[in-house]
Amino acid sequence: GHAVRTWAANVKRLAKGKSPVRTGFLRDSIDSERIGPKHWKVRVGASYGVYVEYGTRYMSAQPYFRPAIKVANKIFRQQVTEVFRNAND
Repeated sequence: GHAVRTWAANVKRLAKGKSPVRTGFLRDSIDSERIGPKHWKVRVGASYGVYVEYGTRYMSAQPYFRPAIKVANKIFRQQVTEVFRNAND
């Protein structure tokens, strides 16, 4: 539970920090939600979020969500490694 909740919070925080801001709607639409005992969902509510992330033929991609997941996954792996390291002490 705790590690997954922390991962979701990190994805949300990092995606908000990396999202391009014109009006703030995209950034403000990024949210996380608990959907089960150990399951969280991080979503982008702005309908155009996918176009910003991947780009279109008229607009270059401005990735914000995938880079956030990448960093959050790295933090998660470090935390899990630390737990196992401490368990063996």
